[in-house]
Amino acid sequence: MRNLVLGLCLVALTGCATIHEGEMGKIRDGDQISGMKISAQETSDPRNSPFSLFTVTIENESDDWMRIDSVEADFDPEMAKTHSVVLGDDLTSWAEANAEMQRLKDYNKEWMKTGLFSAGLVAALVSAHNGSTAGTVAGTGVVAGVSGYSVGQRIIRNHHKIIHANTIPEKHLYRPFSVPGKLFVRRWLLINKPSGHALTALALTIKTIDGKVTRVNLPLQATR
Repeated sequence: MRNLVLGLCLVALTGCATIHEGEMGKIRDGDQISGMKISAQETSDPRNSPFSLFTVTIENESDDWMRIDSVEADFDPEMAKTHSVVLGDDLTSWAEANAEMQRLKDYNKEWMKTGLFSAGLVAALVSAHNGSTAGTVAGTGVVAGVSGYSVGQRIIRNHHKIIHANTIPEKHLYRPFSVPGKLFVRRWLLINKPSGHALTALALTIKTIDGKVTRVNLPLQATR
């Protein structure tokens, strides 16, 4: 299976300076998984979006490998009516739509810079015609500044293709994973929910390959 690498998710997975930026999770019930510390952080703005993107950090304080067979988000019956984990074709559509939005933002930014370039050039020409040295210098300064604008911004950021089938993408929380001793991993999760509603906690059921099952509650605090 080809990797799913989304710009938003890469930010979520690599933008943290400490191991745990969110509050530590607490076991609700079930087995104790040796050495496990887990936290979650919302890495998107939930105020005007029906989607929330989360980073989940799983740390292994033991010397042994921690091998996770499955993780699932738990919603009570009432919440399950309006909240769901985004997977499959819906996840593909969400990723493609976000890529298009990024293209639009880059396009608009490029046009803004082009307009600034033109304004600076016109200002320099008019000032030169009128014999204004200061105006010419100022105008050419704008042109020079915009000319140095990164070429990369003019190229639409590539996003990797997503498999449409019933598969779980790389680094998604629902994909089995292992955590080496004394290290940690980050996984991501996208939840569909009502616009303007921010989750205050994330409940997870975690199963290890040796049959242990634990249910944890992760307090949440939006990053913005």
